[in-house]
Amino acid sequence: MSCSKYSFLVLTLGLLVNTSVMANMFTSRICLMTNFDTSIEHEGKFFGLVKNKLDIKKEDCLVEINYKNILDTKWIVDICREPVHIKVKSRGSLEFYKRKGNCSEYNDQYCKSWGELKQILQDHGLIFAKGERESLQSSHGKTYCTYLLMNKYLGEGVLFSKYKQTPDIFTEVKPDVKKEVIKTPKVEEVKEEVAPKLEAQDKKEETSSNQARF
Repeated sequence: MSCSKYSFLVLTLGLLVNTSVMANMFTSRICLMTNFDTSIEHEGKFFGLVKNKLDIKKEDCLVEINYKNILDTKWIVDICREPVHIKVKSRGSLEFYKRKGNCSEYNDQYCKSWGELKQILQDHGLIFAKGERESLQSSHGKTYCTYLLMNKYLGEGVLFSKYKQTPDIFTEVKPDVKKEVIKTPKVEEVKEEVAPKLEAQDKKEETSSNQARF
């Protein structure tokens, strides 16, 4: 009897813990609508004398990501604004680049800037941020939310809106792989290509036959 009570207690505690975890997990909508800021700092090169610092600030649709190593670079992205673009502020100048298409097919400045930002979010954000990835109460969760939004807007060209249904940011659409199309020639095309050859062959045989008679 006591064993049954113990099993029931363990099961109940497990359900409570699982429910608590599920309650803390953010959704695509919550990630879009929540405002937050976080800062991640860790030791860099030169025996840790140069610090790596990543600051993320999200206010509605506007996301500002500032990375400081030796120099400061800031990316400014409005995920609800079209055309899909990215603003980059570095060395006192502000540039903007528009998305032309999937970066698997393009290698322009937009793709280079997005690639650099994506790597920084991964290497200096997701790896070093503290806390649970699924919770927006933690630095890790805020960084993960930012990473998902950037990947959807900049990587896939998906436009967000506070007033429409929020796209699923947890699924990544893989770029279409172009398949080589094998074209089967039509009968008319075959005839047009073969006819001159047959006609030339007939003339050659006729000439040979006439020469043989003489």
